[in-house]
Amino acid sequence: SNDFPKVRNAIVEISDNHGNSDILIESSEGIYYSPSFGGVEGRTYSLIVQIDDETLESVSSIPNHVSFDSLIVTKAAVPNFPGAPDNELYYEVKVKYKDPANVVNYYRFVEIVNNEFTNSYVYDDRLNNGEDVTINLFDFTRELLPGDVLQIEMQCVDEFVYEYFNSFDNTQGNSATPANPYTNIVGSELGYFNAHTSEVKEIIIPQ
Repeated sequence: SNDFPKVRNAIVEISDNHGNSDILIESSEGIYYSPSFGGVEGRTYSLIVQIDDETLESVSSIPNHVSFDSLIVTKAAVPNFPGAPDNELYYEVKVKYKDPANVVNYYRFVEIVNNEFTNSYVYDDRLNNGEDVTINLFDFTRELLPGDVLQIEMQCVDEFVYEYFNSFDNTQGNSATPANPYTNIVGSELGYFNAHTSEVKEIIIPQ
């Protein structure tokens, strides 16, 4: 159901491979933060969470930042295919960026409408390494209205986070043997730890 209880009174520690560490502060139920410990490109971060006698551990690295060049939104018709939704409010959402050459990159795009998460998409550069890239974030159930605020956050993520979301997508089909998605957290069967870059672009849907 994707409805998980929030955890109170956990001990949450973040550290990096440069000898820095911090115990996070619980600001509200299930939300922990650090007022001073920020992410740095190229560093690897370790997470340790202690809940009573249970310990969860994970590692995630922040790749180098790739610039989010542009966000393009255009009114479009849903392609005519069997089972296609009858959606007269469909907008195509495209992102553009320049992929760095000679390095493997992984990307996650988070879609937010009126401050509410609606979808996310992951890609690698296996087919377009070093190229100018334009990607259509396909979601044929997307219904945007004039005046809606659309935000797309571009994250550069590591391979393990990419594999989590990729495996999560693969569990959504009609599988005869349902399975949990891949996780990069030791001690848990669900969830992920994501240290990443972040760049956001915003568009207000025109009247």
